[in-house]
Amino acid sequence: MDKTLEFHQLVLPKTTVESLSAREKKRLLMLMSMIRDMDLYRKMLIYGGKQKTGCEKLDEAVLVTMIFSISKILISKIYEIWEFLESEKIREETSGFSNALLERWNEIEAFFSEEKNKQLFCFIRNKFGFHFDHYQEIEAYIEKAMKEVGDLEFWMGNDSSGNDIFSSSNTVMLVVLRNKMTELGFVGTEEELIGQLQSLPIQISHSINEFCKGYLTEVLLNGKSFEQKLTVAITAPLLTEVTLPLIVKNDLQKSE
Repeated sequence: MDKTLEFHQLVLPKTTVESLSAREKKRLLMLMSMIRDMDLYRKMLIYGGKQKTGCEKLDEAVLVTMIFSISKILISKIYEIWEFLESEKIREETSGFSNALLERWNEIEAFFSEEKNKQLFCFIRNKFGFHFDHYQEIEAYIEKAMKEVGDLEFWMGNDSSGNDIFSSSNTVMLVVLRNKMTELGFVGTEEELIGQLQSLPIQISHSINEFCKGYLTEVLLNGKSFEQKLTVAITAPLLTEVTLPLIVKNDLQKSE
């Protein structure tokens, strides 16, 4: 299979950048960052899902650690993006959108119009994604989850490679989130609810990416001229070939 990718270097001249208002410059920077974050964390979910250590029991612990850690960051980023779009009052501009751009906006708005989606993403952002929550509110959720989980499991490495896996911490947090989802009105078996924690951010992050790219070209940079400079071709690994292992042997330690 051909692994060649072609990249075109486009340059927005300084004079054009300076012609943008302070608000437009802010939006330009934030939207580009949003696109990169959505792409990065979606890819990391794929990379992190290929955990093979040679020990089935350890594989399961590592897989959950990777997937849950990445998912909660992606969900937190998505919630922050929605907060940004709302604060910037993007909704007030929709009458000038093309049909394609409006469709993407409607997908995002419909997702967050479901209060349970908004509240779940906010909960994950505040309690686990961007904070190590210290408020009393979370204690009752953790207490209930720990009673259900019972024994707590630890996998401790014998070197300083950062291989320690506190698998039960993920189990407890997933039980907390399952209970919160039920409280918010999500329905399904335990497996189905946990599955929604994976599918929801993947679904909405795609809509966000497409909207951000469309808004950049159709609204923010509409009519702006780019200078095309270099065109380069590189060889890249196939998406299905890339892995992101959690457990590694440290070979960077200085010899004593």
